[in-house]
Amino acid sequence: MVPVVFDLFEAGLAPSTRKVYRSGGESYNKFCVEAGLTGFPTSERILMLFVAHLHQRGLASGTMKSYLAAVRFRHISKGLGNPGISMMPQLEYLLKGVKRLAPAGTRCRLPITPAIMTKLKDHWLKAPVDRNAKMLWAAACLCFFGFLRSGEAVAPSAKHFDPGAQLCYDDVLVDSRTAPSFVQVRLKASKTDPFRQGFTLYLGVTEAGVCPVVAVLNFMVVRGAAKGPLFVWENGQYLTRDRFVSEVRAALSALGFPAKSYAGHSFRIGAATTAAQRGVQDSLIKTLGRWESSAYMTYIRTAPETLRKVARTLVTVQS
Repeated sequence: MVPVVFDLFEAGLAPSTRKVYRSGGESYNKFCVEAGLTGFPTSERILMLFVAHLHQRGLASGTMKSYLAAVRFRHISKGLGNPGISMMPQLEYLLKGVKRLAPAGTRCRLPITPAIMTKLKDHWLKAPVDRNAKMLWAAACLCFFGFLRSGEAVAPSAKHFDPGAQLCYDDVLVDSRTAPSFVQVRLKASKTDPFRQGFTLYLGVTEAGVCPVVAVLNFMVVRGAAKGPLFVWENGQYLTRDRFVSEVRAALSALGFPAKSYAGHSFRIGAATTAAQRGVQDSLIKTLGRWESSAYMTYIRTAPETLRKVARTLVTVQS
């Protein structure tokens, strides 16, 4: 490829993906050189040896899959076509073996359930005047009831806040200030929305002890109407994903839970798990999780009654 074509080709990847693929490509090239193998075009045998090499280095199966995706990307970029990694049966079983033999203590993300949410609320809101606690509780409710990844609700890093991608105060609206039945949250970007088309998330009132509408509105009252990030500490700094996860783990630890087994994704996992346990259809769970965002918007926009149905569904799932 000529430089400009290659630049455009790489621009098809998200910045974070490019970083992972760069590491994966360098690791693959180094392996091939040390093993005396020709890396391109690749083959199932070479990739199996590469996976075995990564296993000996102690890499997790998820990292291995990302590195294999990097090899696939480089293979295509060299004009060699799709190597068909997903159609390599021996490699597939090898990866299953790696996952099955993962050592005890390998990263595990347990679900945050409605019962745990109740305990988190009692822990954080035991001091009603604690503004920061109200912020953490609102963020937790937004992640849980919205089936969100933590990075969609709070800033992904402390280095930079991008108002064009992260949640701001103006992105949250309520249908009624006197008798709210739902809040709508405009998500401007997500992992599955790299081109920032955005979509609107609706959270319904549960009329239960744990309610996302009450949590978000109570925080917004003490937060004030200042422009900028939605979730900000009392000192004006915005809430980051790492700090949020750290605060959640600290609360879980104080409550007697194995804190290290929970992560920012635990809210989304917990919402989906609870929905499945209570008989919600898989297709609707996927819709609520925006795994099919167009279906979600169709579900919302068809009629006012549909919106109320979404709210009732969330009550059934999460109350």
